Amino acid sequence: MKLYIDLIVGALNLFPGMKTKIAAVAAVISALIVAVSSALSAFGAGFTIPYLNEINAVLIALTAVGAANQPNNLPKP
Repeated sequence: MKLYIDLIVGALNLFPGMKTKIAAVAAVISALIVAVSSALSAFGAGFTIPYLNEINAVLIALTAVGAANQPNNLPKP
């Protein structure tokens, strides 16, 4: 079981720094999509985005994983 946990934690640390950057860019795009969706629905257009809550949850998880791995990626003194 420890092997699987180590494998998962190790996989989360692939490409250090990239997960947080990708999540930040995707979060900005998601925020723009939500803003446009809200504006269009105010004018009566039925524009909805499927799975928006799930997408936002994945973006938050990616940001959290990047933040949690940050101390591991600091240069050694």
